[in-house]
Amino acid sequence: MELKPRVLIVGGGAIGALFGWRLSQSDKVSVSLVCRSNYTEVKTRGYLVDSAQFGKGVYRPKSVFQSIDEASLCGSYDYVIVALKALPNIYDCADRVARVITPSTMIMLFQNGIGIEDPFVKRFPLVPIVSTVSFVSVKHENGVLKHGGFSMLASGIHLPEHRLAYADKLQFICD
Repeated sequence: MELKPRVLIVGGGAIGALFGWRLSQSDKVSVSLVCRSNYTEVKTRGYLVDSAQFGKGVYRPKSVFQSIDEASLCGSYDYVIVALKALPNIYDCADRVARVITPSTMIMLFQNGIGIEDPFVKRFPLVPIVSTVSFVSVKHENGVLKHGGFSMLASGIHLPEHRLAYADKLQFICD
């Protein structure tokens, strides 16, 4: 039996949940989610999805964790998608996810801001860091993801010296 690549999404808000739902619709990967304030709600009911682009459904992640520490107890992840707000004056996102990063992990940043990659490159210089810009109309309220008729991602490997070596791994998750 072939094991599916494991994806951990850190951040269960609108962006993390929407793209977690879309990835989970593929049979190519296993998707888990770290939630904080909405942990109990997501663990018990999942998300109701109302998407003008992709239709309606219910998204129940394979595993829902309340913390990075809890997620780290379940083994390694091939992809870690960071969908947290980038607030460098308040906390360091790289420190927050450090427990689940291994040399074989690809870190994908679904965050706003300029220079958000720097703390990750400093902390994990040998791990591929992917900057991802999302163009999407989505909101999360009371357990419902309301998504408009458009979503697009633009992703690229941050460091030039990693681009060739990790292009196939990035292409796999983007397909």
